Amino acid sequence: KDSLENVYWEGTKIIRQHIKKGKSIENKGFANIYPVWSPDGRYIAYVSNKGRDYFSLNRLVLYDTKSDEKKDLAEAITSSLSWSPDGRYIVYARDRRNKYGSAYNDLFLYDIKNDEEIRLTRGLRGKNPDFSHDGKRLVFVSATNGLHQLNIYELPEDLDTEMTSTVYYDIETGKLLQDGKENYSRFRKVEFRGGRIEQVLVFENNRQIYHPRWSNDDRQIVFDTAIEYGRNLGRFHLDTGNFELFLTGREELRYPSFQPDSDWIYYAASSTGIYNIYRYNPNTGEKELLTNVTGGAFMPSVDSKGRMVYACYDSIGYHIYQLDDLNPVEPAWAVYVPDYPETVPSKNFDNSIHKIAEIKPYKRTFTNVHILPRLLIDYGTMKPGLYVVSNDVLDKFSLVGGGAINTNFDYDLYGYFEARTFIPTLFVEAYNVNANISDSLHQKMGTDYTLVHKRDINFNLTEARIGMYGRLIEGPFDFTQALDMMTAFVWRNYNAKINQKSTYDPIQDVTIPGFTFRYNYLKGWALELSIRG
Repeated sequence: KDSLENVYWEGTKIIRQHIKKGKSIENKGFANIYPVWSPDGRYIAYVSNKGRDYFSLNRLVLYDTKSDEKKDLAEAITSSLSWSPDGRYIVYARDRRNKYGSAYNDLFLYDIKNDEEIRLTRGLRGKNPDFSHDGKRLVFVSATNGLHQLNIYELPEDLDTEMTSTVYYDIETGKLLQDGKENYSRFRKVEFRGGRIEQVLVFENNRQIYHPRWSNDDRQIVFDTAIEYGRNLGRFHLDTGNFELFLTGREELRYPSFQPDSDWIYYAASSTGIYNIYRYNPNTGEKELLTNVTGGAFMPSVDSKGRMVYACYDSIGYHIYQLDDLNPVEPAWAVYVPDYPETVPSKNFDNSIHKIAEIKPYKRTFTNVHILPRLLIDYGTMKPGLYVVSNDVLDKFSLVGGGAINTNFDYDLYGYFEARTFIPTLFVEAYNVNANISDSLHQKMGTDYTLVHKRDINFNLTEARIGMYGRLIEGPFDFTQALDMMTAFVWRNYNAKINQKSTYDPIQDVTIPGFTFRYNYLKGWALELSIRG
């Protein structure tokens, strides 16, 4: 630890002498990300997990720079943000679960004027949307089968339009199909609120697309992109349909965005060994370093006045900073690792696929049986046992069995089978518990003496249940409560056996014979229904 601290402290010496960070906007929480200016420069919207324990437990925050007030708007944001040109809407993606419990990233608008959320899509798997400067289109990234595609959503004129429009994505290639394909094993259905969704760029070489942003004239879309490891900056020309990389390097280049009414493109790069914010003029080729931090600077957004907000990473997380002075920093003041790009390893391995595996229909295959030993101490006796577990590789069928026994022949048996091939899930469950105890009955014989009658008692409990369970109402997010229902038909048989031993009466010189008595104290059927949230 001391060695690492010394290396870091020495490496950041020149940086700490010339820190350029700006003022803190949000320093509570450890996941304050995706800040973006409103078009009029009054508000900053960002994602924050302030007061919460996980990255995903976040919400959309609206910060008023004039009143210094902050307002929480929406929960569980999973993408970057973008404002509509009139400042009324903020667009973003968030996870919503469908009726099967699968989570999809869908696009949402937050209406600042009416203080309400508008859902735009259902089942999309879309992220990082951005408004065009005419406010009529959204560019976003869709994800399918590990592949990324660039799409444009032409918004309906009336956002109250019902979500009745549909498109389909091929789940193998990610390509968009306008025609209906109801084969859900091959095509993913997406519903949206009117307008039109168009796919403009599909990579078949596994190239990834991250944060697309419109140019000021809406003729280009820039984004960070990677095909193996390390991101570069690329742009797509809508006029010609051509894609090109315009800024590359062995270091990481991320989060490009345009300054309004300017040629500058702002981005984050690790050129010195630490991420900082840079800007690049594609017309002149000029580059400038704008921040100088010891942690990392990411996700820049610049307003028309030349003020920048960004996410700054330090030892305790991501925080939001505002920097009004965008005069360039001397590059020599920001060096942590000299010639850092040259230290990035080159790819010297072949990860291409030379042979495509044979594709054939799935046959139900169970995993190897897992045997899990267990050891209990029950009423002062050792009770060894085991569990047996097996399921098929798609987790459609599960089988669990178990048992344990001690030296008194007390035992418990358990079996459970579950089939998840239907909605709801079907299950069969059975228990059998056996317990033996020794007891005595004291009988007073007048005032002279007491007879002690010894007896053994056996309890045997059997129960079997067959039923089904499922989600009645799906919670929209991972951290919100859903409503689950379970119903089962139950058979129970609880019985006991008393083995009364013979007892000798020495006073009367007689032996009272023993006997065995069996009885059922519960035998019946029941119907169970439980609903929990």
